[in-house]
Amino acid sequence: PAQSDTFHLEQTMPTAIKRTFEFLRNDKQRLPKYLPTLNYYVDLEKVLVSTRECLSDTGKALFVVASAHTFYIHKTKQILHTVDATRAVSELGVKAGLKLEEIIRIPLKKSGGLNARPRSTDEYSESVVVFSKS
Repeated sequence: PAQSDTFHLEQTMPTAIKRTFEFLRNDKQRLPKYLPTLNYYVDLEKVLVSTRECLSDTGKALFVVASAHTFYIHKTKQILHTVDATRAVSELGVKAGLKLEEIIRIPLKKSGGLNARPRSTDEYSESVVVFSKS
């Protein structure tokens, strides 16, 4: 989207997503991630709208998402912001006109080796977000 449209597009997003945009806009180091993240959610909303249009009345759409994404200070491992990705996708799907049927959490093991990122031993899970036509 054009730069002048970014604030308008951000304001149309659900609360869970707006919270992340605010973090990215106000963190100098992560500001370069703002526009790609906005584009990602704009595109995802288009996918969810298209999904709604393609679903039969009894159909289900399943999206597998990481449960959370964490921004942290690399050296200290201090958490700066956590994105509740499951909530973000759920809210965006509802905004796109889908009905949230179920969220299935799937805990996963990480393989954190010697060269792993500093928070690689944190708990990790994915979620299956299940939508139907509303």
